[in-house]
Amino acid sequence: MSQGQIIILDCQGETKPAICFNLEVGGYRMRIVRDEDEAINLLNNTRLTNEQFSGLLVNNPYLNVDISKIVEGVHKTGIDIPVIFVKDSANLKKIVADLSLEYTMPRIYHAEPTRVVALLSTLQVKARAEGNGF
Repeated sequence: MSQGQIIILDCQGETKPAICFNLEVGGYRMRIVRDEDEAINLLNNTRLTNEQFSGLLVNNPYLNVDISKIVEGVHKTGIDIPVIFVKDSANLKKIVADLSLEYTMPRIYHAEPTRVVALLSTLQVKARAEGNGF
């Protein structure tokens, strides 16, 4: 059963096989992009293409992306989509918590690589319960 399509912003240029494997097993399709502008353009074009995305995963942030720029870019699209920063880092958890206070949309989360699918599933159940689809 398909859970939807995920945009993966791959900051290293090489997506971790474990994340892809877990997403595939979880029923998600992936669209891998290399920079934040490409990810934002995909979201902006959804009105024309009718593509739907279940989330934006930012894999291994800090290497060559501006976290605030990504959140601001997604916010400007007006699309309510979860943005999940994937890296095990206490500093990243604080940045995500601060951004979550500043923005109510997009919904911003942090997950360790092994917890991404569980977080997506939880968000999907919550969205369906609220009648928002996902």
